[in-house]
Amino acid sequence: MATSKKSAVKRLRERGCYEDEVVEGILDENYLCHVGFVFEDHVRVIPTCYGRDDRLIYLHGNLSNQMLKSLIDQVTFLFTNLHFEWINRSKWYWR
Repeated sequence: MATSKKSAVKRLRERGCYEDEVVEGILDENYLCHVGFVFEDHVRVIPTCYGRDDRLIYLHGNLSNQMLKSLIDQVTFLFTNLHFEWINRSKWYWR
């Protein structure tokens, strides 16, 4: 995967991996994510589902919702994949 100055791992660089197979494996293990975007000058972060087909990621939603309307017009957004193996093994308490 190509990296840029903004997307390169800065802290704990030795733990970062940019190999396609590793990144695709992480994406294929899960289907939940958070998408961050700006809508009407306000930052929003929305949980949603996603699917992947080769190098394309498809986000769940209706074209009339805030997230997808914003993503059509924006170049920059945030996609965060939740890696549940780590969350399940942590000592966090969920209600």
